[in-house]
Amino acid sequence: MKKLYTFLYLSICFFLLSCQQETFSTDSNCLNNIAEESVSKIGYYHNEIIKNFVTLSNIPSNATTKASVDSNDFLQTMANYGAAVRLAYKNDPPSSDMDQWVGDILRTSLTSNQVTIVERIIGGMTITDAINTTYRKNVVSNVVKSYLAELNILIQQYGGTIAYSNQLTLLGNKYARLASGEDGEIISWATGVAEGSHEYWNSEYRQWNAQLSGRFWDNVLNYGGRLLSADISGAIEYYLGYKLGIITGALTWKIAAAYAALNSTLCGVELILSSATRSSNDGYSIENIKNITYEDVYRAYLHRVEELGIH
Repeated sequence: MKKLYTFLYLSICFFLLSCQQETFSTDSNCLNNIAEESVSKIGYYHNEIIKNFVTLSNIPSNATTKASVDSNDFLQTMANYGAAVRLAYKNDPPSSDMDQWVGDILRTSLTSNQVTIVERIIGGMTITDAINTTYRKNVVSNVVKSYLAELNILIQQYGGTIAYSNQLTLLGNKYARLASGEDGEIISWATGVAEGSHEYWNSEYRQWNAQLSGRFWDNVLNYGGRLLSADISGAIEYYLGYKLGIITGALTWKIAAAYAALNSTLCGVELILSSATRSSNDGYSIENIKNITYEDVYRAYLHRVEELGIH
């Protein structure tokens, strides 16, 4: 199972796109266009990818994970994830060569930052502490840190309720006045993911495990809170990784949605489906996937796309 989890986190990289509307720019008009589009669409596409993954993976509502996952299981999982991404963007293609586009997403980024950050969030760290600890320096600005602190309280108080969306809007509007430039863009992406992620998990978690009915948002299991935090960290860490030069290619909300959806997929498997008790020594290591190549994953993806008749 560790092999599956490891590669799910490490298997996303970023590609070159045109920089007219999707790529970050200091031009104010471009930035405003990005902010509007990202808030309205990033959550939607995040959810579409997860929905597609669940459908393609045929996860039963009472599923439990196996004690171990072999390479064929892993390749099938990654093939389904790639197909889920392709399906999500089928009617809004970011590239003329969609297979190459998805293939670049599947390519291993060979950085442990995403794995480590989400592992720490699963273990109980806040988003800010998980990111700063992993980068070994304060890369989260004070205004974003303040936003995330209030967002964490909001999730704990309103997660799973009809008041969540309104409270999130109020919080986003508050920080839209306080943040500008990169901070404003990070917060807008985080807000979009926070909205979409809550919408998905609040209505769909029973598709992963029907036995959790009524317990998903409680403060004991805290499944909902940790899943939302992991999702939100994906959008933030992707943006910060790009600005620090760790993540290459174009800066686009479409990849941020896929990046966050990858977090959701892993957390859904680990927190909801797995009944095994996690040890404090549990972790992810590139050593666990060193014998699985990008070519293996890409071939499995192409086979799955052909099998599904996706064109």
